[in-house]
Amino acid sequence: PHLKLDMQDLDCDFYAISCHKMYGPTGLGVLYGKKKWLEELPPYQGGGGMINEVKKDRISYGELPNKYEAGTMATAQVIAFDQSIKFLESIGIENIIKHEKELIEYGQEILKKNNSVKLIGNPKERGGVLSFTVEGVHPHDIATILDGIIKLSGIIFMSAKILEISASDDDQRLDRWLRRSFPQLTQGRIEKMCRKGELRIDGSRCKASSRLKVGQAVRIPPLANLEARSPKLSKPLSADDAKAIMNAVIYRDDYLIALNKPPGIATQGGSKQVKHIDGLTEALKFGMDEKPRLVHRLDKETSGVLLLARTRKVAQHLSNAFQQKKTRKIYWAAVAGVPTPHLGTINYGLVKSINKDFEKMRCVHPGDVKKIDGAKQAETDYVVLTQLAKRGSWLAMVPVTGRTHQLRAHIAELGHPIIGDKKYGKMSQQNLGDGWGAKLGGELSDDLHLHARYLKLEHPITKKPLELVADLPPHMAHTWKTFEWSSKDFSNDPFSDFLE
Repeated sequence: PHLKLDMQDLDCDFYAISCHKMYGPTGLGVLYGKKKWLEELPPYQGGGGMINEVKKDRISYGELPNKYEAGTMATAQVIAFDQSIKFLESIGIENIIKHEKELIEYGQEILKKNNSVKLIGNPKERGGVLSFTVEGVHPHDIATILDGIIKLSGIIFMSAKILEISASDDDQRLDRWLRRSFPQLTQGRIEKMCRKGELRIDGSRCKASSRLKVGQAVRIPPLANLEARSPKLSKPLSADDAKAIMNAVIYRDDYLIALNKPPGIATQGGSKQVKHIDGLTEALKFGMDEKPRLVHRLDKETSGVLLLARTRKVAQHLSNAFQQKKTRKIYWAAVAGVPTPHLGTINYGLVKSINKDFEKMRCVHPGDVKKIDGAKQAETDYVVLTQLAKRGSWLAMVPVTGRTHQLRAHIAELGHPIIGDKKYGKMSQQNLGDGWGAKLGGELSDDLHLHARYLKLEHPITKKPLELVADLPPHMAHTWKTFEWSSKDFSNDPFSDFLE
């Protein structure tokens, strides 16, 4: 302890105390909080005497402080901490402050004798820490030389960390592993640390793209002066959100989880995405220490099968399967008009086009892909399953390649946008010679009618075929019912029905 504190005088909402900094046992802490906030906030752990009553649709918690005491209390550590407090009281906080001040003043006198040392901060307001720089010497080197002395600067202790790679991180790229472990790090900062030799694997220089192996030791330099890029603290997962994401699970085993992603929710977070699947997966641990990992994506407005890996090793395997086209993905869509021929392949290239309002993919002739900067080859198979005269049709589509907005851009380029596609289709019900609008009218929804219906792959562990099927979302189910379209009329992979 460095100062005498009064919680009432501070008028703080919360205050956390580390017991080991009061010479108490490690692994124990104290949380002070105002009663109104502690009563309002949900507990972050459950079990034991903190539960008052459990019913099918709700749970109630005990009175404070029992509400936050899940499981068995660390009784022995608490008793030891009580003795630590009594020890400090026997010395007196005033005597501790006085002794610390004498040490700091002595340290300042010694450092001032060296003209290369610059003290930082106001001496009159300095607590128990001396901050300084040494001219011409990197702070990382100072931290290494001062081995055995606790150095603190910025966000972590000013000494290099040596972290051993575990089995769950095997074959992970160094930069991706670092950004997961230290979210504040930018890709540019990682590249710079590699160039300067500050990052090392088993003592050797490395690249950001270096693959990690089990048992390797990664040296991470002190991260003082790190650009602040900490993500905003997200709100605790609500009970409704947790229930909703758990209800979306259509398959689960010890290695992977499959969801039927609802439309209208992004797969990953972004500058304008408050709620997203990646954030909700905290509720999908199901006994695991870590939340499951995304291995592919669906557009925000697209629904359907979304796969998550429960270990890093499985995530790597599944990511490779998607990249190497070892999976079979079938999408269902309702489109305006009827594409001809009824069974075909679209191979327009795609290039990103940006205007002041939004970005979208623009189709280019396959022969021009190599001539246009940023253009990529793309291929989509489709089959018309049934049609409404010439007004609309039910399509099955396979993204042979996996480009952004590929299915939406490709089918719209043929003049048959997906119903509800406000980005690639005109929101009208007419065809004035330049293709149909993306509305059917009447009581039918204007939301996007694109659904990842079916996914077939080899299970990463059992090596057996795994087939996943997701039911239509409500707005598409209503359209199918209105037009009397039935999933029973076709197999999960309907292309085989038309090729026989």
